[in-house]
Parts: sequence; structure tokens; C-alpha cells
Amino acid sequence: MDQQNHATATWLTVTPRENNHYGKISTQIYLLELDVLPGNSAPPTRYGNWVSRLHELQQFQSIEGPMPKRRSDVAGAAESHLAEWVHHQCQRKLTMCAYAAARLEGIPGWQWKPRTEDWEQRLNDLATFTQERGDVPTPKASDHDERSLARWVQHQRDASRTGHLSNERTARLSALGYPMPKPVNACSNVGRWCSLKSRPRRFVYSVVFSGRAEGSVVIPVSLSR
Repeated sequence: MDQQNHATATWLTVTPRENNHYGKISTQIYLLELDVLPGNSAPPTRYGNWVSRLHELQQFQSIEGPMPKRRSDVAGAAESHLAEWVHHQCQRKLTMCAYAAARLEGIPGWQWKPRTEDWEQRLNDLATFTQERGDVPTPKASDHDERSLARWVQHQRDASRTGHLSNERTARLSALGYPMPKPVNACSNVGRWCSLKSRPRRFVYSVVFSGRAEGSVVIPVSLSR
């Protein structure tokens, strides 16, 4: 099915379910797509720019395979801009007309929550590795995929240690045989005040992170009262 036929099929499927406001937006985008010939850009309007970006994404995905990613090199500037647009579309899902959402979902590899789905994929890879090898991945393995999986497990441990790993994910990793460390209270002894007998009188506020003194703040008594 070519692009225009796919656009028509999508419009006929989703538009009848929309209210009047979003239905009009869907129709505008659909008509713009019909007017744009292959290789040409849509007019520089709000919805015209959206159509042009959609077609750029489809072309990129058909040539490169995976979805665009943010890159720091100059050669990847165009890909980075496209990746930013994809990220913005994911954030607008709840306020997007049904036609636009359906057109995006029709792109192979499209994900509304790529980070969540990537995490699920890595967890599945870890489960498969553990079942097939009967061992845990090591960061010094000769196999690149095993090293990458070992780094991912370490990142999960780091996230758990700093309190950034949810209880649900912690439980799922533990069920696979990868117990996560308990969150560390970064400020275990914050609030320890000491009065010194030296003159002039003053308070010393010692801040201790993970049992190691990072410094102290000296506060004159006149300011501490």
C-alpha cells in the first residue's frame, strides 16, 4: 500500500470516532498529505510542518532501519533534530488528533514510551541470557552483547543505590536472581550540631555524606540565635 492509500485508510478508520474539533484537525492533516507529492515538502504551516516531519521520519526509517537518535557529532545534526521531533510527539500523545497518532503508530519501530519499552526489552534479554547461560553477564566478557548487558545491570544497581529504581523494577530484577542494593541515605548525619567552647562562641554544622565528612559550615552565634 503506497503512502496516499495508507493515509486514506487511516483517515477513514479514525476520523468517525473523533469529536468535531479533533476531527477537523485530522482532516486538515489528511488533505495536506494528499496534496504533497512524493519528494516534495508540505507548505510551511503548523500542520504542513508536521506532515513534512512525518515524511522525513518515514524516509529515514526506511533507509536506516531504527528510529533516529540524538547524536553529538556534526554529521548527525539532522538525525538529532528528527529525534527531538519524535520525542516531542511522544509527549503530545494525549493532545494529538487520532489521525496523527495513527500515522505515527504505522511507522515500524514507533514507541510512545521508548525508555519504558527499552527497559522491558533489556530485562527480557537479561532473562534469556540467564536462562541460556546459567550465569550472570560480566563486563569483561569477549562478547559485546554480554558486556552491554552487564553494564545495564550495573546501571540498575546504581539507580537502586541512589533511590531512582522503582520498587516494581527492583522486584522484577530480584526475581531473576539479581538482587538490588538498598538505597543509601546520602545525608546520614546531616543536622549534627556541635557547640565549641572557644571564643567567640560559634556553632559548627558538619555535613557527612555516606559516613565521610565533606565539609563544615561555621555560623557565628549572633546568626544562629
